[in-house]
Amino acid sequence: MRLNTCIEERASFDHLLSDSEASLWQAREAAALDTALMELNRSLASARTTAEVAETIVHEAFPRMGAQSGALVLVARGGMRLELAKSNGLPQELAELLRSFSLVAPLPLADAIRTDKPLWFGSSEALAARYPQLERIPAPEGPSAVAVVPLTEGGEPLGAMTLHFKNQHTFEQDERARILQFAELCAQALGRVRAKESAVEAASLLRAEVRRRELLIQATGLLDASPQYEATLTAVGQLGVPVFADWCALDIREDSGGFRRVAVTTKDNTKIGLARELQHYHPPDFCALRGTARVLQTGSPELVSTMNDALRADECVEPGQIDAFKELGCTSYIIVPLVARERLLGAMTFVSTDPTKPGTRPVSARRFFRGCATI
Repeated sequence: MRLNTCIEERASFDHLLSDSEASLWQAREAAALDTALMELNRSLASARTTAEVAETIVHEAFPRMGAQSGALVLVARGGMRLELAKSNGLPQELAELLRSFSLVAPLPLADAIRTDKPLWFGSSEALAARYPQLERIPAPEGPSAVAVVPLTEGGEPLGAMTLHFKNQHTFEQDERARILQFAELCAQALGRVRAKESAVEAASLLRAEVRRRELLIQATGLLDASPQYEATLTAVGQLGVPVFADWCALDIREDSGGFRRVAVTTKDNTKIGLARELQHYHPPDFCALRGTARVLQTGSPELVSTMNDALRADECVEPGQIDAFKELGCTSYIIVPLVARERLLGAMTFVSTDPTKPGTRPVSARRFFRGCATI
């Protein structure tokens, strides 16, 4: 009896010791998780742009979640497309697939964002079973587990991340909870910088609108002050350079049906001669598909956002014209008709040489001159 009592007491002590060790292990795990979350939060807080946040997520958050590779995609402007913000360790074929795709595409990242629910796959086979189109793409680390987690802030979907783990395994509840905690920090950081960037963009647009209105007032004053419309329109064109365009040309329609270039304004005066030469490649062919002649024929503005594509598609463009456009650095243009008392007087051409914003500055020019094109 005494022996049985001792055995029972020892078993009870071992049980207590086991519970104590488990509690100690859980406490250490919780402390390590808190430390990792604080360190990640500190890194994310120092990020000032979306690109910096994406860099931190992929190179700091992913390893802290135990992932060997993965990708971060963000919801693009308009909300219907997803774009790859940053990836690490993905096969090139998979990275290309994720570069830009529709929100309704049959892909796990799109599904996670649409449903606002994470997806857990214990193996690459389980992933391929649900998304057969991914079976032909090799996994980053061979057979692996995959987690796909949406990133949402304040009810707004911001993007999602796909995490690839080296070994197949079941995502237990505590691991899922840990990954979701990291994801919440990432979403908060993305929401913060995106809100800041939106505010900066809104302020920039407001300043541009104020500047547009100021120039419109100046242009209207010029138009009201002088009956010499050629000189006046030339002065108006000069107002738009370089605010809305890098160079501007004024063409006046003649009674014979043709037109002549009466003024060219550029921010680089050394290229005025080259800009004037382009007129030699634009005879007054009113059957042309594009250009000043076409605008004077239709009375409608013409916008070309990417000049290289337009030049390649136009069979009438001569090699010398292409060389001139390249030397001028033209990337986009808009031609605006000029109307007075329902009479088409001519057209103004505004050209941008900014390759990072194709078409945007000429569109701003159209908004500006829409107020004074009818004189």
